[in-house]
Order: sequence, then C-alpha cells, then structure tokens
Amino acid sequence: MKKVCIISKFPPVQGGIASRAYWRVREMLDEGTKVAVVTSTGCGQLELAGTSTSYLIKNCDVLSSIPKSQSELFSYHDVDRLDVPWRVQESPDYFERLLSQTLIILQEDEWDFIESDYLTPYGIVGHFASQITGIPHIVRHGASEIRKYLNHELYTPILCEVLKGAEVVITDDSSHIALRNIVERKYEIDPIYIPYRKAFFLDETQKLKRDITYSYIGKINYHWRYKALDKIIEKYISEIETNDMKFFAQGKGVIDFLAWAKKTYSVDIHIESFICPWDIPSLLSRVDTLLVPTKESQENEWGIINTSMLSKEAELMGCNIQEI
Repeated sequence: MKKVCIISKFPPVQGGIASRAYWRVREMLDEGTKVAVVTSTGCGQLELAGTSTSYLIKNCDVLSSIPKSQSELFSYHDVDRLDVPWRVQESPDYFERLLSQTLIILQEDEWDFIESDYLTPYGIVGHFASQITGIPHIVRHGASEIRKYLNHELYTPILCEVLKGAEVVITDDSSHIALRNIVERKYEIDPIYIPYRKAFFLDETQKLKRDITYSYIGKINYHWRYKALDKIIEKYISEIETNDMKFFAQGKGVIDFLAWAKKTYSVDIHIESFICPWDIPSLLSRVDTLLVPTKESQENEWGIINTSMLSKEAELMGCNIQEI
C-alpha cells in the first residue's frame, strides 16, 4: 500500500490550494493510498484578526466528507487544536507546530512520500521533515507563489533550498522557466489545477435543474477590483436586482465591496457563504453561467489570481464560462 503525508492548506480553509489538496486526497484514497493530512486552520482566522470575517468555511466537516469505506486510510491533523505556550515575542509558531506534527506522524509508519501543496510554510516544513527522516519530498506550488516569493529577498534563500532538495517539483508551463535553473531536471510540468473528473460529473438528471442564471464563486479580498468584481456589478446590475445573479464568497474585502456597490449603484447585494469543496459539484450543476475575471483584469503586483480550477470544474458540470 502506498502511503503519503500531505502538508498543505486544507478545508475548512477556503481557496484554490485547499480545494486542490482536498481533491488530490480524494483521488489518492480512491486509488487505495493511505493519506495523512497536516494543516493549520488557524491561518484562516489569524489573517483576519480584529474583523468579523474569516477564511474558514462554515459547517465544513472534513471527516464526514470522506467515504466510510476509506476512513481507515485517512487521518486529519490540524495543529491549531492545541494552544502554544505564551512568550515574548508571541507567535502562533505555525512552522514549529506543523513540523512537529509531521514528524510525529512519520514516526508512526513507513511512508513513501511527503507532499507539500504550497511553498510557505508547508513546502518549507516538508523540506525539513524530508531532511530529518530521509523520506522523499514532492513539492507543488500555487499559481502566484513563484512570482510573489521566489524573488523576494526574505524568501529566496530558503525556497531555493526547498526546491533543490525536492525529489520532484510539480510546476506548470508559466512557472517552470523560473524554476529550471534551480531544480535542473527534477521537475514535471502539469497544470496547476486539474479537476478530479470522478467528482465533477454531470448526470442526466441534473441537466435541467439550473436555477442560478449567473454566479461568482470565490474570495473577496481587499483587492477585489483585481477580480473584476466592479465590472461584474456594472455589467450585471439588472440581474443582481432581479436575483438572477448569485455571489458565493467571503473574505476581508466583503464589507468594502458591499459598501462600494451600495454607494456607486444603490444596490444591496446578498452574498451567500462559501461552501465546502465537496459541495461545489452540486452547486455548479445549478449554475447556467459562471463569471470569471480575465487574465488581463488580474495583472497586479500581488500576482495573478488563478481561476482555472473552478473554470475547468464548471465546464465539466456543463456551465457556460463568461470572462469579465
């Protein structure tokens, strides 16, 4: 039996990386692989300290989403379940907690691989765990991480070590050029996001049940204009007023976004809470047209907000894709 320990963002944390990791786990479980997930849900709260919003999806019980027939193959370890001793300077100690929890798991069995799904801090943790145990480390990265972190003076030295120390780096067409001088031949090119086709399957009974005409699904950050949300409001104001346009989102930019829409267009927007990855196929089966920002509307100093995962999932579920 193959055994893999994954260190990553993971539900109930919202976002593409957490969703990608979740479906990767489901695929491995279907293949009969034993999987342990090490994550830190507190990052979804820490980033928003002092606000009323969160990046944690409500009512998101990971364990209940795993088929009972596979429950013995899966274990979930959230390092935020225990407090850390207080000291000056106070810190959540995510690196230390993630690494310690990973080492505990790796000591309990003979594992084939360590996988990390995001470079900071999960890839760094995976690197140190691999160096300590000798277990090969497979590195995956996010869509904008290479652009944001690899050339940053504080991150370049450690991330170069992580990449060079990996058994293999899974990268994409747009990122491998920046990586190939670091990892030489130890990389494989795959799309950053590949939908798990077994989960995103539209059966005949779903084809006539589309009750949401237009929808936006995703985070709403401070820089929400880079997701073309202002353009969506401008173009679909009448559909919003008639409730034919639905938003499924959360994030630290929601309050600002709603205030802007009210002031600019005198419209009250109702935003549905974000939903768990395993509920996305059902939601997409109800959506006629999914609105996504174009690459041009996303260019900014924080990197490109990659929507290809949701777009590909939506296409498998028979949705129309409308770029804004």
